[in-house]
Amino acid sequence: MKKITIALFLVGTTLFGCTQPKDEITTLILVRHAEKANDGTKDPGLTAEGETRATDLLRMLRETKVDAIYSTNYKRTM
Repeated sequence: MKKITIALFLVGTTLFGCTQPKDEITTLILVRHAEKANDGTKDPGLTAEGETRATDLLRMLRETKVDAIYSTNYKRTM
């Protein structure tokens, strides 16, 4: 929980520190990784349910223009 709070703080301060014209709207889409497998490793992949959720997310955001993606290097977030 502490790591998530720190990450959100860093993202928030970065976004608030950016200047942009007043007529532009910035949309931040925050997504938590889907259900991860419990394979006993520190870097598990997704469960079948997690794969389904990731595919649904792809479908929902397929037409969305994305300028940047910030992610950890874990399999479940890729």
